[in-house]
Amino acid sequence: MPITQYGVGTGLQDMGLISGGAGFTYLNNITAHAGGLQPAAVPLTAAMNRVTVVGTAGDSVALPVAYGGQAITVINASATSMNVFSSNASTADTINGVAGTTAYAIAAGKTADFMSFPGAWHALLSA
Repeated sequence: MPITQYGVGTGLQDMGLISGGAGFTYLNNITAHAGGLQPAAVPLTAAMNRVTVVGTAGDSVALPVAYGGQAITVINASATSMNVFSSNASTADTINGVAGTTAYAIAAGKTADFMSFPGAWHALLSA
């Protein structure tokens, strides 16, 4: 069953998409797009996303379109800083009030939680 725009970043246990866990979809071993940039950034399609390969600082991933009510966790488990963009499909969405076409950096070993309102992502970065 594909995840719809409203399913990304929400609990999906009732939809039969996962077994075990706390009811959230997850992707592990994500490789960030080499060369960075928003249009080609790897789309994040789960509530919890663990990026393990960032070949060069600035390699990128992209959040889904900010419809509101979404919660997306992005873990940078690599040894290199990576970039997150608001969406491949929308250049209007923002991250912390900054244009989503501007990268939001997550340092190596850090985690960021993103919460959405329509057209706006808000990020909380781990210590």
